[in-house]
Amino acid sequence: MKRLGALWAISVICLLGILIYSNTLHNPFVFDDDPSITKNAAIRKLARPGDIWDFWPTRFVTYLTFAINYRLGGLDTTGYHIFNIVVHCASACAVCWLALLTLSTPLMKREMIATRFRLGFALFAGLIFVAHPVQTQAVTYIVQRAASLATLFFIVSLAFYAKARLAQEEGGSRNSPLPLYLASFVTAMIAYFTKEMTLTLPFMMLVYEMLFFRTKKAFGVKNCAPFLVTILVVPLTMIMTKSVNIEEMRRMSEGATTIPHATYILTQCRVVITYMRLLFLPVRQNLDYDYPVSHSVFEVPVLAGLLLVAALLTAAFKISPRHRLASFGIFWSFLALLPESGVIPIKDVIFEHRLYLPMAGFSIFLASGAYYLFGKTRQQYAIAILAVLVAVYAAMAYQRNFVWKDALTLWNDAAIKSPHKARPYCNRGIAYADRKEYDKAISDYERSLEINPHYAQAYYNRGNVYYDTKEYQRAAADYDRAVALNVRYAKAYYNRGNIYFDIGAYDKAISDFTEALAIDPIHAKAYNNRGIAHANLGDYGRAIDDFDAAIRINPAYAEAYNNRATAYYFKGDLEHSRADIQKAQVLGFTVNPRFLDDLKKASVSYEK
Repeated sequence: MKRLGALWAISVICLLGILIYSNTLHNPFVFDDDPSITKNAAIRKLARPGDIWDFWPTRFVTYLTFAINYRLGGLDTTGYHIFNIVVHCASACAVCWLALLTLSTPLMKREMIATRFRLGFALFAGLIFVAHPVQTQAVTYIVQRAASLATLFFIVSLAFYAKARLAQEEGGSRNSPLPLYLASFVTAMIAYFTKEMTLTLPFMMLVYEMLFFRTKKAFGVKNCAPFLVTILVVPLTMIMTKSVNIEEMRRMSEGATTIPHATYILTQCRVVITYMRLLFLPVRQNLDYDYPVSHSVFEVPVLAGLLLVAALLTAAFKISPRHRLASFGIFWSFLALLPESGVIPIKDVIFEHRLYLPMAGFSIFLASGAYYLFGKTRQQYAIAILAVLVAVYAAMAYQRNFVWKDALTLWNDAAIKSPHKARPYCNRGIAYADRKEYDKAISDYERSLEINPHYAQAYYNRGNVYYDTKEYQRAAADYDRAVALNVRYAKAYYNRGNIYFDIGAYDKAISDFTEALAIDPIHAKAYNNRGIAHANLGDYGRAIDDFDAAIRINPAYAEAYNNRATAYYFKGDLEHSRADIQKAQVLGFTVNPRFLDDLKKASVSYEK
């Protein structure tokens, strides 16, 4: 019966999750999906996992799943969304599983909630997790799979740990805890290499031990010891690969944050108030909050945040003997927030997807809290309140997903809610430019630059519009400003190089393409275009070298094969030219018929 009840609970959770996110399947890639997926050459080579590892070692698992999605469906977003929804439903089921296991622990199994509300508590914990509208950013925003997938392995690892401890408590040769500890260890390692914020897992195990297994006779810290050692794995990987800035948890190739550690911590004292409000009252959600940093502990919002955190943690300690589940939910939420809302300064001080892992603790807190308040005498009240709450959350989440329908709806929403922040206008401008509504795009870029005159991306994006409308002088001027503000702006060098190429200034074009490649050495198009510039100057040897590099980066680059064929032709190497033409045609490139005729005539002459 217990197994049947658990299967029923899992079915309800999954069905609700599918219904909530059924309107997201065709939503496009947005924002950071671009560099991570659509323009990420590393995920195009599933057979070469080393490239995925080199791209971001500590998120290898996340990008491996993107590579699998790309292999199965290219850049069709449907498969990516289905994967995200499956992960979300699985995470919610894992919350349900962990809740059931927790009610079987030595210090919980005799509690009334474990005997009278066992399945109800676990079911509602899972339903709150799957339905809460704050989860939409980690599910509908494809690249934030990193948060949802890492959370899944985090919870599963803790659940295996709990099951191992229960087997250890029960004893007996038939119930060996060793395979369960091994499963917990393996899933923990997967979690670490999915997203770095999972490093709090061993500490969560300690909290779990203290609340649900500690007795006067024993405290099983020795059970957590092997896991505590594993927290060194990710920092050591960062140091050894030199791929991630260990102080700022960002890739070395990304721009550094300018937020000092102390300033970031003070700002997070305010951010935590917003996070708490979003958990209890998820209204006015926003992809891009306008959150100025704090500089003094004596600012009223900073003090309020500190007092709130202190009050909640104190309350969690005080209620722990009688209300262990609610206490655990509070500790979970704050501990899970610590990596991204603690001492590591991240460029963006607040993002809703950072609440995905803390939401598991909040779900346990809310489901147990309703029972503690009403369930002991009026269990039907607790069920009714939780059911209404889940229904409201589900409706809000479904509605919120419409905002993610496309880039324009998303950034229009952000611009309305953050009217004094430059980035929403800049990104809405990109959405308008993609629709060829250039006047609206220029207007948004100019508004963005009014707010932040040092915003290199806004100059770059405006330059792109001028380039598309053939206003080359204005475009070059904007690219000049972009690289003056950011000397490592590879895309600005590349596009300025394209302008020089279009006006026939091939030496200047080669110089800019070279600058772009020095910053971004896997920019296949920069190699291709520099190769064409070399060919136009008659340097076919260097042109072929560049086309070789472009094809190494992207073996399916049909245009590069065609260009290399042309270079070989003018160099007199007809055999290689014919081979490349065939490859270009196989890849779907339409070869100029005149070139094919010339190559055929030259081949006949050569054979004679």
